Amino acid sequence: MYKITIKSLNKIVLCEKSQSVAQALINNDISINFNCMGRGTCGKCKIKHVSGKLNIMNAEERKFLSNHDIENKIRLACYTFPQENIEIDIVPANEDYSISSYGFIPKFKANPSIYKVLNESANTYVYYEDELLSKESGNTLDKLYGIAVDIGTTTVVMSLIDINTSKELATEVSINTQIDYGQDIISRISYADENGNEGIVKLKKSIVNLLNEMIQSLCTQTNTDRQNIYELDVSANTVMLHMLLGVSASSISKAPYEPVFTSSQLVAASELGININENGKVYCLPSISSFIGADIVSGLYASNVCDFDKNILYMDIGTNGEIVLKANDKIYSCSCAAGPALEGMNISFGMKAGKGAIEKIKIGDNKLELSVIGQTEPIGLCGSGIISTISQMLKNRLIKSDGSIQSPQYFDEDNNSFKKSIIIEDGRKKYLRLNFTQNPITISQKDIRQVQLVKGAILAGIYTLLQVADIKFNHIDKVLIAGQFGLHLSVESLIGCGILPIELSDKVTYVGNTSKSGACMSLLSRDTKSRMNSMALNIEYVDLSKIDSYQKLFVKCLNFDI
Repeated sequence: MYKITIKSLNKIVLCEKSQSVAQALINNDISINFNCMGRGTCGKCKIKHVSGKLNIMNAEERKFLSNHDIENKIRLACYTFPQENIEIDIVPANEDYSISSYGFIPKFKANPSIYKVLNESANTYVYYEDELLSKESGNTLDKLYGIAVDIGTTTVVMSLIDINTSKELATEVSINTQIDYGQDIISRISYADENGNEGIVKLKKSIVNLLNEMIQSLCTQTNTDRQNIYELDVSANTVMLHMLLGVSASSISKAPYEPVFTSSQLVAASELGININENGKVYCLPSISSFIGADIVSGLYASNVCDFDKNILYMDIGTNGEIVLKANDKIYSCSCAAGPALEGMNISFGMKAGKGAIEKIKIGDNKLELSVIGQTEPIGLCGSGIISTISQMLKNRLIKSDGSIQSPQYFDEDNNSFKKSIIIEDGRKKYLRLNFTQNPITISQKDIRQVQLVKGAILAGIYTLLQVADIKFNHIDKVLIAGQFGLHLSVESLIGCGILPIELSDKVTYVGNTSKSGACMSLLSRDTKSRMNSMALNIEYVDLSKIDSYQKLFVKCLNFDI
């Protein structure tokens, strides 16, 4: 058994001789950027070696580190094995993330489940629907608050609502701390499976603690007593809802991929450990299937999709691409595994949308313009930057329709030395350079393939829903792009890299974080709760794995010319 001293945290943890530093940190609940849960595939879990003997760095670890990293004794925790007692520092992740709380909310009539009644003896009764929750001394009618929260796989957005006035008083945003147990939902399910009930408890505790911290922050900002918060409404994907309630999501990752529940859930806040009024309620919005969650139900309702007498394509693009098509008075949905590339994972210089991330590029004949979050020196690319880059490279013929990088000699006829200078040849490998510093940010052939997988999965999903509904692209009247990631995607990039066909270019509307919007509407209207439940039951889920034509469509859609 070796001791690992974490200098920056002033902590010491124990490590078995066969364990990696990553495993030791995970076992001791030490937070670090474990995007792949220590499996050695993301290159994000950087630590600084201060003292003590470690194993020799191998080629696999080296490929994730720059020369600057190696010179400064940076290692990856998942590849690092102590040979004696060691001392390390954790390299802090960039936490200046760009998280949007905006979401479209239509006009609706408030009719909240939580309400107060002043009785004859000047006491205040608090009700949830017809259930008496508590009796309060004096007149407390003016102190009635609730919380709406969108729990995403990567981000969490929470708003404090004055139920009497329907006004949003303050908003708090954060990275989902469950990311320490896996970048995506499948990784987190695997973590829970590998660690049994303890894993389920840790995942629940992680999100509950985060929600309580955010609640406290909102209360501090607005000078609100948390005892006057009586309801918290949650919109989230199906897996996040299971993990919040401490329910195993294992069945979601295995055939026949059935969740434990899809219906709305009402539980006591005290039962979950949520720090609002001790008699308060937590209401989880309904889902449709394992991979079409309450966030989509919430978003569809907030976007008024059911009220439009038109054919509407609704998309929430992220690690999972959720696609919904309303056509001929029916609603069809599907989920495609877009993969983690849009979250910056499995991309050489990928990162989340934070300070230093390239979010957009423009390539001209003689220059390359970068838009960087925080207007600082670029250190990587976020998802929107990756899509923008591929779009611009296709437009400038730097990559072919099959995704392969052009040879520099291709531009000899154009006499374009600038475009030739962007292409780096290293033996058989080619890269595309995005800046001209000593340690350039590059796009590799592997990175382009990752984007092709995203593009192929989403576009094939759209084609499949069109086939099921028996309509064509030109029959679609409107395209709604929802979600945190969608807000950062330009129509030009979506069309340019082929995620959407050019026929839809003038039909796109961005609706933002409609998942939180739906949670706000649910909090303020019992009618909304009822209608969402009915809507969820009437949306047909199309399982792409059971559609014979999907795989052929997917392969066809990998090319950038479709």
